[in-house]
Amino acid sequence: MTAQPNSTRVQAPDFRLPVTDAPGNRTYDGTSIKLTRGVFDVAEEKVSILRPKITLSVGTWNVRTIMDDYAVKLLVRELSRYRCDIVGIAETHRLGTEEMEEDGYKIVTSGNEEGDHRRGVALVLSKTAQKALIGYNPISERIIMARFQAFIGELIVIQVYAPTADSSDKDINEFYDVLQMTMATLPSKACVVLMGDFNAKVGDSECAANSVIGKFGYGNSNARGEQLLNFCGINDLVIANTLFKQGKESRSWTWESPDGRTHNQIDYVMVSRKWRSSIMNARAYPSADVGSDHQLVIANLKLKLKRQLVQKPIRRFDVSKLKNPQTNTQYEIIVGGRFAALLETDIEEEGVDKT
Repeated sequence: MTAQPNSTRVQAPDFRLPVTDAPGNRTYDGTSIKLTRGVFDVAEEKVSILRPKITLSVGTWNVRTIMDDYAVKLLVRELSRYRCDIVGIAETHRLGTEEMEEDGYKIVTSGNEEGDHRRGVALVLSKTAQKALIGYNPISERIIMARFQAFIGELIVIQVYAPTADSSDKDINEFYDVLQMTMATLPSKACVVLMGDFNAKVGDSECAANSVIGKFGYGNSNARGEQLLNFCGINDLVIANTLFKQGKESRSWTWESPDGRTHNQIDYVMVSRKWRSSIMNARAYPSADVGSDHQLVIANLKLKLKRQLVQKPIRRFDVSKLKNPQTNTQYEIIVGGRFAALLETDIEEEGVDKT
């Protein structure tokens, strides 16, 4: 294994999906993917985490490792400063599927099952997010998904850690194949948040369709970025942290080289295009620090619902009843009585003209 030049990150080996009895796992045979129900708590009534007038903070962070207890405590301390509700973690370097509690936060992880501490993803949930959690699915050491109760039905959050840019095309394609299979199983009406370290540069709006990215992406795109943009287009996703102009460049880029001279935007928070108007802001936070070469990226969401105008019912008259002589006579009496004053006025005005 050779390290990437000017990078402290490890190179990802061949991509694989663990086939275990862990709750909520998917199994992968190379051609199909089977979704199980994940981990659920049906005893407690769920609260809506995404709703009007309340801001929801979702984020992603490649922390390089949370293998030891100190790293976990440091991570939770930093996230509590920013009051994050749901944060996806990349490169946890932890094994298997775990649930941890730290200072009120719940951490669910999905890692390699065979003693290889590289890769690994996780979700860190606040107390509010825990109350809204319907279930989670540790798909692989690169993908974890969770479902939350929302005002509009469901909020589905997916955290990923894509293979590095120098990985083989086979690794990249297998990763996107599994991710696409995951997206294909989601309800069409759900609000989807896909986030993580994609190791891809998408550039700005001059490099791709405006429906996928905004005007404020960072740097230039590359081949991996084009692949990511195609994926977003197929799945109706917009990249939130390219939609807003930032006062400082450090709020746009997400990765820094060890010498501090090179900066790239490779970590993203993506949201279903249908709910684009609910994205209030999205940017990187340079002040967050866990000793990683990546920055914390947070998007704030507040549900905005379109006001539906209620049309007044149109009163329709049954004119066929006028065929009845009795009804017709009664109608003429009523109408004639209402317009009698107008008819008399017309007669008087006509008489004045003739005099």
